[in-house]
Amino acid sequence: MSTKKSSFLSTNWPAGLPLMVVGGLAIWFSREYPMGTLSAMGPGMLPVFLGGVLVLIGAFLSLQNAPKLNDDGEEKIALRSWGCVALGMLAFVAFGAWFGLLPATISLVALSAAGDRRNSLIDVLALSVGMSLIASLVFVYALGLPFPLLKFGGL
Repeated sequence: MSTKKSSFLSTNWPAGLPLMVVGGLAIWFSREYPMGTLSAMGPGMLPVFLGGVLVLIGAFLSLQNAPKLNDDGEEKIALRSWGCVALGMLAFVAFGAWFGLLPATISLVALSAAGDRRNSLIDVLALSVGMSLIASLVFVYALGLPFPLLKFGGL
């Protein structure tokens, strides 16, 4: 078995970089808001805190380096996983606009889960139903967001 030095593309930086950018932007754009104190938080404290958490999570993901090797000992990039997750996010937007939260969540979970060949149909169905239930309880009922559970029609 040959050992091959990992390339820049095989590391987890594509997962961590967007998190660090969004976190850094949150910190940057909230710098002019007053921070306040922990007992009397100002409008800048939450964005700075969440931005810092995103930067830390992004840095943690970016520093992990576990390239996968194929049978020839060369690194392989999981394009199927990337594509399925991206397709799931696009489907969530489209299905959410036209059909509501429940079909959008089911499409997101099902398409994203298709990126891993180890998932069975039962696992995907159970995860889709569970995530749809959690999303409806949290976003529609607890937070009161005006996102219909089911709707038929366009925007």
